[in-house]
Formats: sequence, structure tokens, C-alpha cells
Amino acid sequence: MPLSQSTRLLCIGQSPDVLMDLSKNLQEHYEFHTAESDKHAMAMIREQGPYDAILIDSPKKIGLLEDIRSASPSSVRILLAQEKDVDLARDAEQSGQVYSYLIQPYSTATLLSAIDSAVVDNERLLHKQQLEDETKEFLSKSDRLRSAMMFDPELGVGSPDAMEMELEYTHSIAARYKRPYSIILFDLDYYAEYSVHYGAKAARLAHKLMAEHIRHTCRAADRIYRYGVSTPVLLILPETDTAGANILSERIVSSFLARNIPNVKSELKLLSLSSSLAGYDSAHSEQFGNWQAMLDQVSLYLQVAQGQGGNCVMSFDTKAEELG
Repeated sequence: MPLSQSTRLLCIGQSPDVLMDLSKNLQEHYEFHTAESDKHAMAMIREQGPYDAILIDSPKKIGLLEDIRSASPSSVRILLAQEKDVDLARDAEQSGQVYSYLIQPYSTATLLSAIDSAVVDNERLLHKQQLEDETKEFLSKSDRLRSAMMFDPELGVGSPDAMEMELEYTHSIAARYKRPYSIILFDLDYYAEYSVHYGAKAARLAHKLMAEHIRHTCRAADRIYRYGVSTPVLLILPETDTAGANILSERIVSSFLARNIPNVKSELKLLSLSSSLAGYDSAHSEQFGNWQAMLDQVSLYLQVAQGQGGNCVMSFDTKAEELG
């Protein structure tokens, strides 16, 4: 059964008799248009297209076939060829210049069937391509969104979402291969008081300075992330035991204090950091069955360290130690 008259068909041919015969056979089934020259056909395609199907009367019109494919890629192209042109028609089909070809003489039923089959297959192909394009666009947007979510632009470090993914991966590798790793949580001491006294802008700059200081002081293999929506910053140290993490933590805390940034609201009268850390190894595999248990531990110990007056390092294995 032919499709419907909503299917738009353009027939290109230089013989008025051929076009008349095609018109008699096809106009009652489709929205039928004709063009008596290549130039006229291209003008119709540009001005009235796209057409669902385009019939071309000769495979010798290589230039026209290329122009049509370029101007109207969504139109399915069908050749109406004579017996002597069967090799050219086959080459055109194999090269993708046309979808299919018919060799004259052919019946009206054969022509209708060929047109309908070509249009339906082409619509399926276009729909599939549209779905693929939309899927690629969606994935591209998702990748860009995911990338944006993985980075905290305010501090220039990894985001909390990225931190959780990294902790999950690092902990699973450490547990599988019985390898150590440690985490250190840093925070500015007396930050709320600093913000009230020096202003929100100065507080934001201090927050960013802390992140930059940690990033520049830690090792290349260590990864730094924002911890939640507040001020703490988490450092993940692969292949590092608690002793190594403690050394690095003390270095970062003491060197930050040495910057001598005033903070009249602290006991030291300087802007300072505190940190807490925990390490995973075979000795702590049961206690730290997952990364969240370690994170809960360092979060608690950080509060204790800051309660000591700041500028403190506290680990899971030791008591708080004031530096300086």
C-alpha cells in the first residue's frame, strides 16, 4: 500500500512524456512535484524542500546526484534507469548516491512499492540517527555537567562529589590489595570570628588561601577536595601510613602559621589551621571497614583539635598536639 499524500515526491526528468506518465501514476498517492531540468530541480529543493523521495531519470547525472545529496541529505534518492544503464545504476547504489534503482519497464505497483519501501527505511534511518545524535548530545551535556560537578571553582580543588568517588575507589583498592592510605582533614581556626571581624570577602580569600597552601605543600600524588559546603578541606594520601600522614600534616599546619596572617580573634593572634587524620592498613581493616568510617573519625577529631585552641594536629592513634 502506498503511504499517503503527506509524502512529498519530486521527479526530475528531461522528457515531458516520462514526467506526464509518472504524474498520472503517482499524483493520486503522493504530493507529487516535477522538475524538467537539473537547475529547476535544485531550485525546487532549496526553496520547497526537503522532499521525502526524489526520483531521477538517469544515472549519468553524477553531478546532480552529488548536488542533491549535499542539498537535501534527508531525502531518499531513487534512480529510474534503462537497461543499458544498469551498471551505472548499480555503481550509484553501491556508492551511496542513491538508495535504490528501477530498470525500465516496470509496473506502477513495483514503482509504488519501491518508493514506499525507500521512504519507510529512510525514515527509520533518520529516526535512528536522530536518537543517536540526541543521545550523544545528552551524554556530552552529562559529561560537561559531571565535569563541572567534580570541580569546586571557588577553591580550585575537587568537589565533595569527586571526593566521595575518590574515597570509594581508594578504599576499595587498599582493601583489595592490602595497601595503606590516609586522609587528612584541615580547617581554619576561628573562621566564624575571623569572618565577622575582617568581613566576608577577607574570609573567602583566607579560605582560598588555605586550599592553595595545602595544594602547593602536599605531594603530587596526593589529592585535595572540598569537604561539604563549609570550610574544611580533605587531603587523600594513597600509599601512605599514619606516620607519613602525620609528618605531612604537621608541615602544612606549621608552614601556614608561618605566613603570619593576622587574626586578632585567635589565641595566637594569627590565622592558623588545625587538622585531623586517620590511616587505613591491615591493623585497622576491621575498624575502618569503609571510607565513611574514617571520614567520621577525622571529622570528630578535627573538632577536638580546634577545641584545643587551634594550630593542632590530631590523629586517630595520638592525642592532640599543639605546634609552634
